[in-house]
Amino acid sequence: MQTTFRLLLGLTLLLALTSCIEEPNFNNPWVVDNDGDGLLGLYDCDDSDAAVGKCEMGQICTYTEQCSGKGECIKGVCACQAPGYSGVACNTCAPNFMGTSCDKCANAWLGDSCDFCPQNYTGDSCDTCANAWGGDECDICPPSVGGANCDLCLNGWVGTLCDACPPNYTGSSCDTCAGQWTGDLCDVCPPNYTGAGCDTCAGEWSGASCDVCPPNFTGADCDTCAGQWSGALCTVCPSNFTGVSCNTCSNGWSGDMCDVCPPSYTGADCAQPVDYDGFIGIPEGTFMMGCTENQSSCQADEFPAHEVTLTRAFWLSETEVTQSEYTAVMGANPSEFSACADCPVEMVNWFEALAYANARSTAEGLVPCFELSGVESGSTVTVLSPNGNPYDCEGYRLPTEAEWEYAARAGTDLLYAGSNDVSAVGWYGGNSGTHPVAEKAPNAWGLYDMSGNVLEWCWDWYDSGYYSQSPSSDPAGPAGPAGLRVFRGGGWNDYESFLRAAVRLGLGPSNGSIVLGFRLARSVL
Repeated sequence: MQTTFRLLLGLTLLLALTSCIEEPNFNNPWVVDNDGDGLLGLYDCDDSDAAVGKCEMGQICTYTEQCSGKGECIKGVCACQAPGYSGVACNTCAPNFMGTSCDKCANAWLGDSCDFCPQNYTGDSCDTCANAWGGDECDICPPSVGGANCDLCLNGWVGTLCDACPPNYTGSSCDTCAGQWTGDLCDVCPPNYTGAGCDTCAGEWSGASCDVCPPNFTGADCDTCAGQWSGALCTVCPSNFTGVSCNTCSNGWSGDMCDVCPPSYTGADCAQPVDYDGFIGIPEGTFMMGCTENQSSCQADEFPAHEVTLTRAFWLSETEVTQSEYTAVMGANPSEFSACADCPVEMVNWFEALAYANARSTAEGLVPCFELSGVESGSTVTVLSPNGNPYDCEGYRLPTEAEWEYAARAGTDLLYAGSNDVSAVGWYGGNSGTHPVAEKAPNAWGLYDMSGNVLEWCWDWYDSGYYSQSPSSDPAGPAGPAGLRVFRGGGWNDYESFLRAAVRLGLGPSNGSIVLGFRLARSVL
């Protein structure tokens, strides 16, 4: 009986409990029944008389009076009655709510649950202006931003906040072309500028504003070489000009365009000395001296063939000095064949040839080249140029051996001076003495009798091995004395092989011969 009563009472309590809660969690360790009344509650907040108004929000309840503060027993759990309340006793405002009754949305929140941000607002607290909106009500777009949602950059502004100017623009309103850019879209480089940033001087322009032509340039577009400058970079002085500004005539040229040959020169390049009074102008140049490819029957002293450069132009007498020319200056004729005034003078030793050169220099107002102690054996000779070099003499002299061969070859490699046919250019082979000058054909430079008629004295000492040690530029022979002086060209009684352009011979300077004469040279200074 007693057992049946207790069972009925338990069922009654269980039915009452299930009318307030749905599916209580009996596995929750916090759901307990401390007083054994058969009623379960979180922390057993329903137990004891003090349980009235003590159940916090979220605890299991049987009736509303058990819930603290403004809580209600909703479906067996204490919860805040109004949506704006929060806390264990529903005595604080829930997130996004405010006011004495927690019934107003805080900040800019909207909606029944205050969980919507109004237009133009954003952020966890709905208190930040969205996009680029500004102002107390987030309803003002900044100057550089526009659009219905304040999310479009105006007037070319770029960047997340529309606070950066696009390429080529600048200024407080981003409406001014930056740097040197021009045009409606600031995409045109002005004259004289170029480059990705329109900040580089174009062409040859220079200066802070790219309005200065660099050195050597001129013209409206700064693309013309100034003065006489030439070349892709206007750094090349044209022929005949020199100087820092390329405005000075070089090497004796004259005239406004430096196109007037200096005195004593002629030709397209003014490199050809002007012929005068029986003298042929010989230009400076380079040639192969010695036993070259077209020479035959060469002697040992003609080797090795070697390149020689003569850096000074010179004059060489068109013919060998004639008997009449020699007599007019020296007052006597030493020749064996003296009955022929137009024949070359012979029987003149090396010293006498120098004495004639000095006398003729004096007669024509030129500074003599030599100082002679006499004209016989043992005489001494001093070259009167500043450095003792015969190439630097103003007056007449004998040609150096290199000058003689250079002039005889005349830019060719012919066997003889002017031809490969000895009969066309020279007297040789036992003829009955000398012949008047210029009866045979001249060579390419207009010089007669360089092969044959009489042999010709040169300035140099003779050394059979000199070619192996000769300087390549302006050689003047061994330092000497070597005992013999050079003579070249072959004579009227020689075999034709001795008339070759490369043949070298030597004789004591105090000796003369009926087959030996000379011709004069003079440097173009």
